[in-house]
Amino acid sequence: MSSSHPDQQLRSDQADGSIIAELYENGDKSHRKGEYVPERYPTNREVASAIEKQVATSVENYRNYRHVTWYTLFIVLYMLVLYFQASSFKSGEVVATLKAALLPQGTTSTTMTFSSEDQVLAFLGNQIIRPVWKDPVCGDSRCEAPWEFPAWGPFGCQADCGLNPNTTKVIVALSADFSGHPSISPATLRGQVSWNLCLNDTLRARRGMSPLCWFAEDQVFTEVIETQIKAVYLVDGDWYVKLDGDLAGRVTGAVYDASQGDDTLVSIPVSPTWEACKLKRQRPAASTGRRLLSEFTVARNAAGEAGDKALQQAMAAAANKHAQHDSTEQPVHLEL
Repeated sequence: MSSSHPDQQLRSDQADGSIIAELYENGDKSHRKGEYVPERYPTNREVASAIEKQVATSVENYRNYRHVTWYTLFIVLYMLVLYFQASSFKSGEVVATLKAALLPQGTTSTTMTFSSEDQVLAFLGNQIIRPVWKDPVCGDSRCEAPWEFPAWGPFGCQADCGLNPNTTKVIVALSADFSGHPSISPATLRGQVSWNLCLNDTLRARRGMSPLCWFAEDQVFTEVIETQIKAVYLVDGDWYVKLDGDLAGRVTGAVYDASQGDDTLVSIPVSPTWEACKLKRQRPAASTGRRLLSEFTVARNAAGEAGDKALQQAMAAAANKHAQHDSTEQPVHLEL
């Protein structure tokens, strides 16, 4: 291994030699007068590395110029297509339409000056927002869905969209009995209850619109014992009876399909079952309540040690009476 080491070192020196230095040493090339003479000429490895970097830079520049050329050609072709498709007359009509819509009548200039922000907002509202974004008008011979649709019942626009033939006659019957509650008066129960027939429409909910209900205002009961029967014509969908305020469960109802005619009614199942609650309650003895109230009143009005002693006795008596009451009286419960 020691004998081959000088040969390897020689080959390494030859590889790291400098062809440029040999040209100057052999006289094949000479420096001009006043030309800078470097202290060391670059080696062959350094020259090859510099050439490799220059070639890589040239290839990258070529690739970039090619991309720029293709992009420029694409832009040119795109502009040519737009030029041939567009018409100067049409462009003039578009500009004239925008000027007529945005600028006041009789204005020849294309610029406007506003003295305050309020004038800018008023201009945008009067010239752009209100004329362009209009609410659909029933009767203008344009059926603008989804705000306008074929009429059925009290809904839709018959003048623009016609009638919807796909409806079903339905009978909704509600019966209410607000009497007989042990602790709440019939007038109070009746005044809290209202109902309506509404459609569960997810599209309306997504658009932020209110639910579509058959009655413009919720229906109420005017009598303590009352039955209301309503005939409606409904389109296919997920309909539900919205019943509010019936906390005591005093309202029952049923829904019937009356589309078959001949006074034939077919019961339509509802979920959950629509039944009234039955209240059962035993009244406690009134004398027990009055006696406990009297004992606490005496203890509260007493003073000093006598008052404390009387209060303790009253509390003990109340606890005993409460225990006896729990063992004999059944609590209030609801049965559906």
